Amino acid sequence: MKELFILSTPIGNLKDITLRAVEVLKEADVILCESPFKMRKLLHALKIQGKKFFTYRENPYFFKKIFKQLENKKCVFITSAGTPLISDPGFGLVDEAFKRKIKVTPIPGVSALTTILSACPLKMKEFAFLGFLPRSEGKIKKTISKFLDLKIPVVVFLSKRQIKKVGGVLVNFYKEAKIFVAREMTKAYEEFLLFKNPIAFEKWSEGEILGEITMVILPK
Repeated sequence: MKELFILSTPIGNLKDITLRAVEVLKEADVILCESPFKMRKLLHALKIQGKKFFTYRENPYFFKKIFKQLENKKCVFITSAGTPLISDPGFGLVDEAFKRKIKVTPIPGVSALTTILSACPLKMKEFAFLGFLPRSEGKIKKTISKFLDLKIPVVVFLSKRQIKKVGGVLVNFYKEAKIFVAREMTKAYEEFLLFKNPIAFEKWSEGEILGEITMVILPK
């Protein structure tokens, strides 16, 4: 592999792709992708054709095979959406590239993390990004309390199954917390909601909630 590009892709609205990202995709010899279906959708929208690709696997056998096959080629790595390695696959690939002294070039773009923070009305000097939370309510409490107990705001990604569990933890242990929620960011039904207390958030969570959720929790 001659050079590895770690390329950010839109999290919803395909118009959020950067000019530089389009240029790199057009010039790439091959694309490593987490999801071939989503990669094809993106390339079709950009009118880029004829690209060779491999489905990404994060294991030593894959790395050994893929680096040998892509010798002297410019390779782009993309995940399903957003910025690779930010609660997404890719660490093993980047680590292996550095071990092999291959040039790694990030192509910045959209991330759900920076997108929610740019619209967040809760003033923060610092925050902890925790990515996707554990499944059980007990583990959720243990994970977020490490920072909330120190008065450090946290940013998390949630599945719809976790929303009520997080609400329960906040109502029981952080009654004065403020919560900012982003749902389906950059998409047609994008929604930003500010809850002044966990009870209000818990009531909202009782409804039918669809789409991807990113949340900021600000302890008092």
